[in-house]
Amino acid sequence: MKNSKTIVIFIMVLAAAAGVYWFIWKKKKDQGAAETAPAIKPGAPIQAAPGAASANQGTKPAPKYFIKKGDDNKDVKFLQMRLNQKFNAGLEMDGKYGPKTAAAITKAGKNGSALFYADYMALIK
Repeated sequence: MKNSKTIVIFIMVLAAAAGVYWFIWKKKKDQGAAETAPAIKPGAPIQAAPGAASANQGTKPAPKYFIKKGDDNKDVKFLQMRLNQKFNAGLEMDGKYGPKTAAAITKAGKNGSALFYADYMALIK
């Protein structure tokens, strides 16, 4: 009887360990793609382009940009690195979205004053 209890307990512990392993593996798999792209910080304000509200006449929300001139963060630094790699932009990777970064973005075929998230993702791929 003691052997059968030991076997049952061993099987239960083994099943629990397998469940924990599966949960961790699935969570890492789901987060794998998100780690390669810069994350939008929860609760961070997304700025609208200057004058966008008046262009929409109050019928639609103003467009939301992911990054814009004046920003200073890791997403801009990553963008500068990719612009240097893809377009030989010669940017200093300081994380500051200034006139040189804006000019490089314009050369790459996007709006230099602000980028939508989709445009940002297209530039860094």
